Amino acid sequence: RAAQVGQAKYARYCAVCHAPGAVGSTVLPDLRRAGALESAATWSAVVHDGALKDRGMASFAGSLSKDEIEAIRAYVIKRANEDKALEAGKKIARR
Repeated sequence: RAAQVGQAKYARYCAVCHAPGAVGSTVLPDLRRAGALESAATWSAVVHDGALKDRGMASFAGSLSKDEIEAIRAYVIKRANEDKALEAGKKIARR
């Protein structure tokens, strides 16, 4: 459920910069590989508190609740895991 909410919020607030599916771009980070994913507190510090505002990542405290921000993290983790599983399947198929 959280990942579903996160997917909708990601599409509205994050995809414009970080691309649909959280894959990033040549300029902006691929969130599926973001170190902040490992820690809810770090993710919140970046997305809610604006810890990286000097590097171009605005705070979304005025637009997203902390629960919504955590739901976005759940969605990005889900995307990362889906892609890891896909890559593992490809490696097995090549053997």
